[in-house]
Amino acid sequence: MKKIILLLTMSFTLVSCGNQSNEIDRLNKEITVLQETKQNLQTKITENIKELKLLSEEITILQKTIKNLQIESMNVDDDTLLKDIIGVWQDSPSVGSGFGNKYHFLENSTFIFDVSDYDTEGRIIYKLGTWKIEKGLLYMYINTKYYRKGGFFEENTVSSLTGYSLIDFEIVKNDLKELEIIIYPIDENDYDNGDLRISKSFGGIDYYRLSKDPNIYLDYYNQLIETFY
Repeated sequence: MKKIILLLTMSFTLVSCGNQSNEIDRLNKEITVLQETKQNLQTKITENIKELKLLSEEITILQKTIKNLQIESMNVDDDTLLKDIIGVWQDSPSVGSGFGNKYHFLENSTFIFDVSDYDTEGRIIYKLGTWKIEKGLLYMYINTKYYRKGGFFEENTVSSLTGYSLIDFEIVKNDLKELEIIIYPIDENDYDNGDLRISKSFGGIDYYRLSKDPNIYLDYYNQLIETFY
């Protein structure tokens, strides 16, 4: 009986050892697979790092290109831009019952800014001065303003911006002691309302050319313009 028990014990021990050996082999294989997976991932990470570096270099090149283009865009042909701006420009592509804010850029390097007809409650109505184009920028030197003096407000919901209009005022000319200097970047806009009206942005505000002739609307306030000349 003792011999039988001993043999059974030895058999169980051998089986246990065999199972452990198989388990160890299986775990070793898993370790090998995991190590290979790790190596593959490290390789991919290295490749991704290289790719990221290349992308960063490309981005840097593109940023430099953009900067160079921006610099080149500032070196606009000023003579061409000057000739293109001469005319009448309004902050609306069409004319309704009245005009909007308008710039008259004249060939003699003078300009007139005519405040919107709908602004019936404001004091300033005209700004006059000289202008030039330099390195693609619009320089305006305001030396004269016309404004409404006195008067009183009357409710007017038809043609005014706020529902009120200033009436019984006096138009006064004010020659400025010091020039007001305004510098605007000029941007091209894509606009087509059927008659290929050109649009430009002066200082971020869109204006539309009503006419290439800057004198076409001057009769609208001829007396004031005569004093300017």
